[in-house]
Amino acid sequence: MKGQGMKRNKWIAIGVVGLVVLLAARGNSSKIVNGYTIKPGADLSGAKLIRADLRHASLSGANLNGAHLSGADLRGADLSGADLGHADLRNANLTNASMEDANMEDADLRDANVQGANLTDADLHYSNLSYADLRRADLSYANLGEKYLWGVYMRGAKLYRANLGHADLSGANLRGVDVSGAHLTGTNLSGIIWNESTNWSKGFTPPPSAN
Repeated sequence: MKGQGMKRNKWIAIGVVGLVVLLAARGNSSKIVNGYTIKPGADLSGAKLIRADLRHASLSGANLNGAHLSGADLRGADLSGADLGHADLRNANLTNASMEDANMEDADLRDANVQGANLTDADLHYSNLSYADLRRADLSYANLGEKYLWGVYMRGAKLYRANLGHADLSGANLRGVDVSGAHLTGTNLSGIIWNESTNWSKGFTPPPSAN
């Protein structure tokens, strides 16, 4: 009986050690890409990550100011609270990425795929989103003032209480978009496409749909 008890305790100890190792491995979310350490809070300012595979990367709170991320695959990446100011994200794939509360001031997101991304409370002041795909993206409370949104595809996106003051949305597709409560003072809405599923603020009269 004593031998059996010692054997049982041995296997329990081995199991505990294995669990600790597994949890430690999961907690260590860093990896090396193009010589850069990818991890939460990393300093990647000016990093050259063009067309890098950053799927599901953990970069919350990271400094990516001025980073070169054109064509990068950032699907499902965690960029919440990250600094992406002045970053080059042209043609990047940000599908389902988490970017809430991120600083994206003056970032270049032309032709980027941002479908289903979470951009709540993100600062996109002066950024360029021309021809980006923002279908089903959540931009609630985001700062989109004074930015370029020419021809952006936003079907099903959420812009609840977003700041769109003096932004250029000319030619944007706003079918099914929730624009209720959004700040639209001085916003260029010429040539926009919208329908009965577009949710405007009560009392707001949009221009006729271009299609």
